Amino acid sequence: MGKVLILQNAALFTAGSFEDELKRRGIDYEYRKVYEGAKNLPAPEQAKNYSGYLVLGGPLRLKVEHPEKADWLRQEISFLRACLDEHKPIFAVAQGANLLAHAQGGWVAKAPEKEVGWIQIEVYPDYARNSVVYGEVEEKRFPGFCWYDTFNGFPPQGYWYALSPNCRYQSTGIHGNCY
Repeated sequence: MGKVLILQNAALFTAGSFEDELKRRGIDYEYRKVYEGAKNLPAPEQAKNYSGYLVLGGPLRLKVEHPEKADWLRQEISFLRACLDEHKPIFAVAQGANLLAHAQGGWVAKAPEKEVGWIQIEVYPDYARNSVVYGEVEEKRFPGFCWYDTFNGFPPQGYWYALSPNCRYQSTGIHGNCY
């Protein structure tokens, strides 16, 4: 497997246990501190140079709801669109999921209520078969930790992969490889 690109959207939000797992599996990775400015993003045509992408969170909800207010977020969304065109795995967390939703043509809105803590997540069986992750999950219900006050809209031409009691789009994607 080639190199995984980690897009870091805030100084304190590192890959944490995801990074530990990449190391454990011997997968090479590279961090890009995009919160320091668009100069840290690869050009969209360089998306093909990576085997997968991890898009991290950050505390910038207002800017995620209005990415046009921050040049580096607009450029990150453009880069994510190029990544989608490559049909390579993308895993996005928190603000990263908001950015990926924008890149997929979905929307981001304030959740009716915050969801913080352990919740029950359920995999949609009909769509999970199209997923490189959920297609391999044996347990179709499992606990997940959530901490958010926004939610993403369903992407056009996408799939629902998982839901929770307060969020029917807990995990969505297109091409069977975006989460």
